[in-house]
Amino acid sequence: MLQGILPNGKQQFLNTNGGVLAGGFVYYYIPSTTTFKNTYQDDAGINLNTNPIVLDANGQCVAYGQGSYRQQVKDVNGNLIWDVQIDSPATQSDLSSFENSLLASSGSSLVGYNEGGSGATTTTVQAKLRQIVSVKDFGAVGDGTTDDTSAIQAAINSISSAGTLDFPNGGTYKITSTLTVGSSSILFNGNQSTILIASNMTYGVNLGGVNCEFHNFGFSKSNGVTVTACIYATGLQHVFKNITSRSQVWPIFFLGQDLKESHFSEIRVDNDPSGYTGIIFKFDYCVNNTMSDSMLGYCAQAFYGSSTGQPTYGYHNEGFLLTNIIVVFAGQAVNFDNGTYIAIDNCIFDFTETQGVFVSNGHSLSVKNTWIASNVTNGFIGVGTLSGVYNAQVHGCTFVRGASAITGTVGVSLSGTNATVIGNAFISGMNGGTVTDATSQVFGNTLTGGGTNIVANNTSSSILGSLNVSATITSNGSQGIFPLSLSGSATLGSNGALPAQVAGYALVNISGTNYKIPYYNV
Repeated sequence: MLQGILPNGKQQFLNTNGGVLAGGFVYYYIPSTTTFKNTYQDDAGINLNTNPIVLDANGQCVAYGQGSYRQQVKDVNGNLIWDVQIDSPATQSDLSSFENSLLASSGSSLVGYNEGGSGATTTTVQAKLRQIVSVKDFGAVGDGTTDDTSAIQAAINSISSAGTLDFPNGGTYKITSTLTVGSSSILFNGNQSTILIASNMTYGVNLGGVNCEFHNFGFSKSNGVTVTACIYATGLQHVFKNITSRSQVWPIFFLGQDLKESHFSEIRVDNDPSGYTGIIFKFDYCVNNTMSDSMLGYCAQAFYGSSTGQPTYGYHNEGFLLTNIIVVFAGQAVNFDNGTYIAIDNCIFDFTETQGVFVSNGHSLSVKNTWIASNVTNGFIGVGTLSGVYNAQVHGCTFVRGASAITGTVGVSLSGTNATVIGNAFISGMNGGTVTDATSQVFGNTLTGGGTNIVANNTSSSILGSLNVSATITSNGSQGIFPLSLSGSATLGSNGALPAQVAGYALVNISGTNYKIPYYNV
């Protein structure tokens, strides 16, 4: 059904003097042209009007049409009275067609959007919404039962270069094969969602590219499922924040290979509370990465750097900064088979089994302001190195044992050159340990609760001001003086090094008991 070009379908036309335009002419064209466009005498669109329409004695005509027209009105002599564009009223069909346009995949491109702030540019709703892709746009359900692998992978593949991929509503997204990210830079926003690995696979997530970020995810796996690693990552400048996994027993939770300039924070992984197995972080030839503000535990190793060299260039792990990290119940908190420039600051490694920190090759190990506590009765090393690891620094740390000191349980065991052990506290039965190289320096450390002092096995090592302070010997509330029966403040080195370079003793009698206070060649 057509609608009248004017609302009442029939119109009376007037001349320039306001009189009836009897016998005048009305022309209808395609807008902005002189091409005739049909109008009809009936709303069914059956009977055509002439073009032009000749007005009756009352200056009237009927014209039905659809869409836009150019309308010219002339008097009986052909003089132009007006020339305008007019539109016929919208029909129900028109409205339905418009609704269908909005419902189409391109419908949101028909609606404008402006943020409203000063300087904001106008775009379309479609362009705005496509700044963030949702896995549910591709059919992911997130109910923990539906296999969402294909939907999530399709969503990943839809981001050709960079963008945000959203996992709404904190759901559980089940996958049965590896999710792979190629060269795109994607921010994965988990919204506290969980990735459930439900089938055997090499990796749950295989992350390449540059500048990818994983935020606010949990990871779990079904009973009996095996994987090589939960997350594998290579490439540059990735960020992992607020990632959790609880009691899942991963052989390796995170495997980094040739990973560079990336950051991990707010990581909470309890790997195996019953057996203390698995590695939480394993690194192969990774360079310049940071970890902070995290809690890890119940594992064989919290941080493990392998001795694997980069296949083409041969470099190993180097440039790691670990700050504000708690590790509990680990065989080893930090162990690098080959690591260079490893810096650990302001951490707590509690209830560790064999080593707090250990580096086998490389150089420039720094452990500062860190609490390292043993969970065993013997064979424990707080911070240790093997020959060839030089420039080790252990400053301001506290080493603790719950049992009495036993041979082989030591705070430090540093064998390379240029080691410095300064301002540390060895308490509750922790042996001080050994520093063996001539270029090393030991200053201002204290030992309490029955531990032996730090041993220097080279006559050129300097061990100054490192006192074995017995908790039961005090004078006016101060510790640091020794009964006459004690021989000094340090054990004699194996090659005859002077203990603490003691130069002599000052004898002091307190309440009838003789004490001697060592002084040093400082």
